[in-house]
Amino acid sequence: MSKEIDLKKLTIQDVISPLDNIFGNIGFKEIGLLFDYKGPEVEFFKAQILEKGLDVFHITTKPNISIDEKRKCIRETISVWDVKGEPILEL
Repeated sequence: MSKEIDLKKLTIQDVISPLDNIFGNIGFKEIGLLFDYKGPEVEFFKAQILEKGLDVFHITTKPNISIDEKRKCIRETISVWDVKGEPILEL
């Protein structure tokens, strides 16, 4: 019993929940999940990973946005992605 109490004193139990209300985050894994691992959005990021060596990426969003808002955010991020000086206007 005392070991359990000591462990609770040493660890922070609620770090994630307060941070979830400050900002949201979309990473590579979630992009795949949102688009069912197929489609031009997924292919775009696969190309960035394979051709450009992109290995760390995330989109910061408002907290608790819907799935449709996340998809829109990803598409907007792609549309302003600067490739050779020209934005991508269509997927």
